[in-house]
Amino acid sequence: MRYRSALPPGASRDIVGVGARSPGDRRPLARKEAHVLDLGHQIDQLRQVLPLVLPLVVLQLALLLLAIVDLFREERKVRFVGKPIWALIIVFVNIVGPLAYFFVGREDA
Repeated sequence: MRYRSALPPGASRDIVGVGARSPGDRRPLARKEAHVLDLGHQIDQLRQVLPLVLPLVVLQLALLLLAIVDLFREERKVRFVGKPIWALIIVFVNIVGPLAYFFVGREDA
């Protein structure tokens, strides 16, 4: 079977590929083409949100590391549930898990 081109008459395959548009084509952009052109707008939105989200990510990671290190110290005793359960709570309950461990789960010596 011969390969049949999906290009409209007059379109060039050299521009972008099989879905290339002819130079004189004034049709509105297809959804996929518009999405690719919208990438710059998405990057601008990321630049606006990143300064707000980055401190929360750093706080979460710091609390997680401190809580896990404290939890697995040999002399540390915990309340209510065992250390493995507290480890799961600390890791999987963002920000609240480590705070719950520090305020409720630890037994002070």
